[in-house]
Amino acid sequence: MASNTAAPHGTRDAHARDAHEAHDHPTGWRRFVYSTNHKDIGTMYLVFALVAGVIGGLMSIGIRLELQNPGIQIFPTPHEFNVFVTAHGLIMIFFMVMPAMIGGFGNWFVPLMIGAPDMAFPRMNNISF
Repeated sequence: MASNTAAPHGTRDAHARDAHEAHDHPTGWRRFVYSTNHKDIGTMYLVFALVAGVIGGLMSIGIRLELQNPGIQIFPTPHEFNVFVTAHGLIMIFFMVMPAMIGGFGNWFVPLMIGAPDMAFPRMNNISF
């Protein structure tokens, strides 16, 4: 039997409110995986682009080390050097520049610029990451 009378000092209501709010906003990695907030999703894209940029930058260092002297020094065959150059280009464009510009900055700034509280389909936006 439920009653509308609150416990002394509203402790029951405060506890119920705190328990509800604890389940409303996940923390840690779940905050980003299950997020419908456009800023969290944009942050995921930017972190992904940062990691891809580090990988592409390391490949660039390998390319530059190979090109500092004539001939083949670092890579066993010229074919492997060509594979490295191609992988560097693909990683930097499709895994760094495009996710950062379209996914990261698009998710962060477009809703703010148009005055929307969030993206149109926030769950689909998160799944698209």
